[in-house]
Order: sequence, then structure tokens, then C-alpha cells
Amino acid sequence: MVSMIDLFLSKANGKVKIILDSNIWVSFAIGKHLEKLKDVLYNHDYDIYVCEEIIFEVNDVLKRSKFKNT
Repeated sequence: MVSMIDLFLSKANGKVKIILDSNIWVSFAIGKHLEKLKDVLYNHDYDIYVCEEIIFEVNDVLKRSKFKNT
């Protein structure tokens, strides 16, 4: 795993449930080198969960002026 990923892991029905912190989504969205995260996102052995609060926070952060040109 990428060391900066704050993961909550638990096994259920043979899959790993993962909740990613909003900082990880922002880093991924602006093109940081998170190749291992891409592997996790496309791996069908994992279930990725996200809540409305994280979506709103990521959208809010990406609207900030320092992210406009990335």
C-alpha cells in the first residue's frame, strides 16, 4: 500500500472494505504519483467506500485557487 493512505481495513464476504481520507482523493485527482492506489481502485478484491462529506470536502478543496491550474 501507499504509506500515506489512511486506510480502514476489514474483511467481509472475502473482500477488503476501504475508506480513503479526502487528502488521498485530492492527491490522486491532481496527479500525484499514487500508482499503488490506482491498483487498489481497479482491484475487484476491494470495496471502496465514500461518504457525502468526503465528496463535498474533495470538491471544496479542488475549487481552491491553488488547484485551479492542476
